Amino acid sequence: MPEKKEKKSCRDNRNLFLREKDQEKIKVSRETRSDNATRVVAVNVTK
Repeated sequence: MPEKKEKKSCRDNRNLFLREKDQEKIKVSRETRSDNATRVVAVNVTK
């Protein structure tokens, strides 16, 4: 029984880790998107 518990906690930790990585990706993509938007605006202004 303890083994099963350990496996589950390990999987939970992995899921948590993956979720954190996803959050990081989302944050980065959001920053990139806003950065691109700013760049597009700047390009339109310079045109």
